[in-house]
Amino acid sequence: MTRALACVEVEHTQPHPDRPSEGMVNFQVEYSPAANQDRAFEFLMGSASDQDPLLTREVERAIRDSRALDTEALCIIANKLVWSLKVVITILDNCGNVSDVAQIAAIAALKHARRPDFTISGREVTIHPVTHREAVPLPINFMPIMTTFALFDSGAVVLIDPSAQEEAAMDGKVAVVMNEHKEICGIRKPGGVCIEKELLVQMVKVFRSPERATS
Repeated sequence: MTRALACVEVEHTQPHPDRPSEGMVNFQVEYSPAANQDRAFEFLMGSASDQDPLLTREVERAIRDSRALDTEALCIIANKLVWSLKVVITILDNCGNVSDVAQIAAIAALKHARRPDFTISGREVTIHPVTHREAVPLPINFMPIMTTFALFDSGAVVLIDPSAQEEAAMDGKVAVVMNEHKEICGIRKPGGVCIEKELLVQMVKVFRSPERATS
């Protein structure tokens, strides 16, 4: 079973000059030594990076780029102070389909994370400790969930949630991101075998099916 642990670090900082009225959201996906047995010794010796930039980008596309998080609501005072979120996802065990697990762990962590409350008097901001005021949930617009379809035999065979062995043999994959309202938030196909649009439509129908929603 693939397992991941995600945590959210919240702090206040100056906004980016290009987006003075938006908060910041950054993701980082890393592997524990146990999740990559082939390189465990290298990790322990410090000769290999435990971070995965490609997997990090997949999580970013599914959450940040889909606007699942309202970054404008993370602004405290425009041009002066915003909330900055760092979501760290650690892959504990890798038995396949790590991208879906990492994305679900990340959005679940954001859903349960809290930020300190604050008050504004003029241009002065007071950040209240969580021991004095109840922390505030983050502004989540919707809950995107990613599902990966593995392609075999030039797309004639399609599997959901491929294992590591199936990933090693697949001809390609398609990742579909959908929210709880059954709205498509994104579709990504990173290379591999070409597929017909009818097959893509069928994948979306499977994702939207009641049986899939309750599985």
